[in-house]
Amino acid sequence: MEPSESVGLRARLIDANGATVQEIADMSSVDIKAFIPPTARVKSQMNAAVDKDGRMVAASTQEPSAGAFRAVYQGKSGIFRGRVLPALPFSEDFESSVISEKYPDGHIHQGIDFATPRCHGLGPVSNGIFARWKATRSW
Repeated sequence: MEPSESVGLRARLIDANGATVQEIADMSSVDIKAFIPPTARVKSQMNAAVDKDGRMVAASTQEPSAGAFRAVYQGKSGIFRGRVLPALPFSEDFESSVISEKYPDGHIHQGIDFATPRCHGLGPVSNGIFARWKATRSW
């Protein structure tokens, strides 16, 4: 999503195979709240909110954010993720990234230093090599 953008959400009940069992018509009956999984390494929240009609609205700030939401309907729940990125084009230089972790023994990249991925999902930075990344809309 872009800042200030709004998107209508839909909710469905699905079976174990992912087939739709029920389309939920009344989104006001679905409780949707920001959710940080307890095992998340990066504890971040998407800079957006879901209104009573089931529309997700991104904040107007030009700051990237990402996070998860939990939807609960009649005791059943599901998790979805989203992100807000500044209006395009934008660039990220990773200069603020701190290389502070090391892949463990046995990992394909064992011994290589890296930084935890940034919350807006641009990926990890490793070996002290910083990349410049520029996004342009392609859809």
